[in-house]
Amino acid sequence: MARVNDVVNHTVPADEMTANELQLQTIRLVEKVARSQRALEERLDAMERLFARQGPAPYFPQFRRLPPEIRHRIWSLAIPTRVLRPSRRNSKKHDVLLTRPPAIAGACREARTIATQSGGIVSLAYDAANSENPTRTFRHWFDTCHDVLELDRRADIEDDEPRGIRDLVHKAQHILASRAEAEWFARLFQQTAHLKRLSLRFDTISVSPCTWDLGVVNRLFGDASTVITMDLENADEIAWVKGVLRGYWRNPVFCAFDLESWARERKSSAGTDVRDEGWMRRLPETWMSEVARGWVMAKAAEMTATVGGEVEGQGDMVRDQLDTDVTEAETPASAAAALDVKSDFVRAALLAMPDVKFVRAFCRDETHAVCRP
Repeated sequence: MARVNDVVNHTVPADEMTANELQLQTIRLVEKVARSQRALEERLDAMERLFARQGPAPYFPQFRRLPPEIRHRIWSLAIPTRVLRPSRRNSKKHDVLLTRPPAIAGACREARTIATQSGGIVSLAYDAANSENPTRTFRHWFDTCHDVLELDRRADIEDDEPRGIRDLVHKAQHILASRAEAEWFARLFQQTAHLKRLSLRFDTISVSPCTWDLGVVNRLFGDASTVITMDLENADEIAWVKGVLRGYWRNPVFCAFDLESWARERKSSAGTDVRDEGWMRRLPETWMSEVARGWVMAKAAEMTATVGGEVEGQGDMVRDQLDTDVTEAETPASAAAALDVKSDFVRAALLAMPDVKFVRAFCRDETHAVCRP
């Protein structure tokens, strides 16, 4: 016969226990389980508070055992994306390093090597009207692979004003530019050599930690990045930014217009569609037309300059033939200016054009001294 313990720790047959005794024993067992659960929860809370005070472990002992390729990739992902804005100058901070190297540059020799592979100090010199201080030099750390160079029509790239901008444009892989005419883009593209993406700015939202919630700012930019370019034709990017900003999502130009739905329902997008026959036919009527025309004009100018240089360097015997080549080179130039997508030269140039996106730029402002904790 089954036997159980009663409340006074002696055994009695189960069939001799009253209903009240069974109920009392069950209640005490439930209370004991509840006390154990509370004790466990208190210990877990104490551990969470301890970890919150101490923070994450400052080192990962197994990191050195990872393959070099993985370590290098991790270091590269730790480099922030920052914007260099030559048009913004602080007259009180000339001759100093305005944008500093990323934090990983001081971590170890391996990390410093990764940080300096495509990053370094660049100088921009501005001529001033003040005769006592005729030149003002601003120094920045610029990473050609990660950072964004912001330009507007005030930058005179051909004449290298400010001094150093032409070399910076030559190295930059991502340029954020204002809308402009094709001739300005043609002059820009003639100076680029490594450009992979051009972001055409629709507008810019300045994000200040002094007026925005700091948690929102950190979620948007991370620890050290200062720029986010949101593709206005990419519904997923728009949804991500809206999810991060929440109540800070601002759409002053579109007002009540649902930008995300508009991007998701579009049947064609100039910045994301495959560059096929249909894309080229639609191109002259899109926001990208001036950029595309400028790109093709730059390629035509390069070809004309190459052929012209060959003419100057050859003797009289072959000069007549090269003069004919120069005349033929004028045809692509005319087709480029008209963005004639029926021209084989124009089509080939468009296929080689870097990625072009129509973006809203979110730029992080500096934290004012009075706002710092």
